[in-house]
Amino acid sequence: MERVKTESFQSQANLPGDNRNVIQPAMKEVNKLSNIHIEMETRMKGRSVTGIRFIVKPNAQLSLVGMDTEDEISNRHTYKALLAEGISKTLARAWVIEYDEEYIFEKLDLASSQSATGKIKSSKAGFLKSAIEQDYHNEGVAKKKSIEAAHAVKVEREKQERQLEALSKSHKEAQAAYRRFCAGTIQGAFDALSSREKESVTSEFQSGLGSRIYVDAFKKNGWKDILSAPDIRAFWETRGMVFPSPAEWAQESEMVEPDILRAQMDALKLQMS
Repeated sequence: MERVKTESFQSQANLPGDNRNVIQPAMKEVNKLSNIHIEMETRMKGRSVTGIRFIVKPNAQLSLVGMDTEDEISNRHTYKALLAEGISKTLARAWVIEYDEEYIFEKLDLASSQSATGKIKSSKAGFLKSAIEQDYHNEGVAKKKSIEAAHAVKVEREKQERQLEALSKSHKEAQAAYRRFCAGTIQGAFDALSSREKESVTSEFQSGLGSRIYVDAFKKNGWKDILSAPDIRAFWETRGMVFPSPAEWAQESEMVEPDILRAQMDALKLQMS
C-alpha cells in the first residue's frame, strides 16, 4: 500500500503551540487506538517552521480491533498462508494491506525453498519477515520466469511463422487462380478464331518472344504457359482484350485480392524483424 501523504500549512506564530497542545496529543491518540500510524514532518525555512506534512501508514504493531472476526482481509489466501507460517495476525494483516498477492506468495515460496534446503539459520517466520520487508529475491523463480518469457517469445515467433506460411500459400494460390482465369479467357478467344487466324496469331506471338526458351515453353503449354504469362496477357491486350483487375476479379470470385495478401505478409515480416 502506498503511503498516504497530506500537507497542511500553519502560520509560524501558531505552529509551536498547536503542535504541543493540539497536533501531538491527537497523533498519540490515533497511533494508540487506531490501525494507522501517523508521523509528522516539518518544512523549514532557515530556523522557522513554514509547514508540516503528515505521513499515514498501517500500524503493524497494534492488535487491531475486530481482528478475530472474519472480514475481507482475513479471508484472503495470502493472509491465511502467512498465519500458517507462524506470522502474527497483526503483521499478516499489515503485509496483506501493504503488498500485493503475487509479491507475498513469491516470498512464501522463497522461504519454503530455503527452509527445505536447510539454508535458513534462524526461524522460517523470521526469514519470511526479512524476505518481505527487505525484498529478498528467489533466483530460482527469476530463472523460471526468464525461461517462461523466452518460451513465450519462441511460441509467439512460431505462431507468426505459421501465419506467414499460410499467407504465402494463400497469396500464391490467389495469383495462380487469377492467372488461370486470364489464361482461360485468352484460350476462349483463341478457340473462337478460324484455323488461318489461329496460325497467324500464334506465329505473330512467337516471333515477339525472342528467346528460344520462351518459344519452346509456349509450344509445349500454349496460351496457358506460366513462363510467358505476362507476355501472353500483354499481347492479347494489344488486340483489344480487357481483363479485370486482380481486385475486381477477387471480388467477383469471392477470393482475397493478391495485393492484400502481399500487404499482410509485409506487415507480418516487419513485426517479426
